[in-house]
Amino acid sequence: MTGDFLTMSNGSLDVSYSSIGLDVRADDTTHCDMHFTGGAISVTHTNVSTSAYGVMFYGGQGADFTYDNWFANSIDVDTEQGVPVTGDFSFGWFQRGTAPTGTGIVANSLASGRLADAGPRP
Repeated sequence: MTGDFLTMSNGSLDVSYSSIGLDVRADDTTHCDMHFTGGAISVTHTNVSTSAYGVMFYGGQGADFTYDNWFANSIDVDTEQGVPVTGDFSFGWFQRGTAPTGTGIVANSLASGRLADAGPRP
């Protein structure tokens, strides 16, 4: 797939126990798994993987990105300079070992390995 997979500029989104992206990079040509410019955002216990950008977080207040696995993205989390956002990325696993940073971003108690409790339930 080329382009963006999941986009939202307003409204509410609640995603949990899902996979957004592939498990292996192989032929994934997605530009970004998620692109948000506003709204109420909750993406928890989810695998976010294999795109150029895991999330382009360009708008949103009080967003919940907790307990997620972030892997095989060129960039996991991108924010837009000068656009105020607030989002919590705590308790997640970032394959690169570096959490997102920036004004309004919280990333506490990160996991040291991939979370078994993220992704689709059997």
